[in-house]
Amino acid sequence: MSEPRWAPHWTVPRFQEAWRRWLTRLRRTAGNGRLRTFAYENQETLQSLREGLAEYYSSDPALLAPTSVSDEIASRLRAHDAAHVVFGCDTSVRGEVVLARWSLLGAADGIPIYLCGLRSRETRFLFADFFRKLRPRNLLLAALDGGRALVRSLRMRRRWPSLDWERYADRPLAEIRSEFGIRVV
Repeated sequence: MSEPRWAPHWTVPRFQEAWRRWLTRLRRTAGNGRLRTFAYENQETLQSLREGLAEYYSSDPALLAPTSVSDEIASRLRAHDAAHVVFGCDTSVRGEVVLARWSLLGAADGIPIYLCGLRSRETRFLFADFFRKLRPRNLLLAALDGGRALVRSLRMRRRWPSLDWERYADRPLAEIRSEFGIRVV
């Protein structure tokens, strides 16, 4: 029997199929439409913070080597990079915006680290590169993810010790995230 002429375009079987496809995509992208490229971006990864940092540094050869700047800037850059791994953020525009929101309320000394980067001559080009990559779609998605990160940072059990990250270097990321109440965006 064929469908009546007045039947809506979205019949029940079509709707169910579209719903299944959407759920499959949602599961694959960890719920927020962003594919997880690196192991440190997954909530329950068993990688240690040190292993996550190694993966993070190998992911982008353009990352500033902490050895080419002053000691103060180098320690703050390493703290920023460790925060990228702990909070599961890549170096895309979305990842940087999300990390900025996490750092605002979820990390101790997160704001001074950013201010040091803004004032430093050696790191200013990173901000110029960030603004060059901005696109309307990136900005919208970054704003949505940033809002999620802001809410999740308020729900954390305690703040991430940004400048004292090295004492957690050999602990699994899943354990660190559980201890601090971090849910990756």
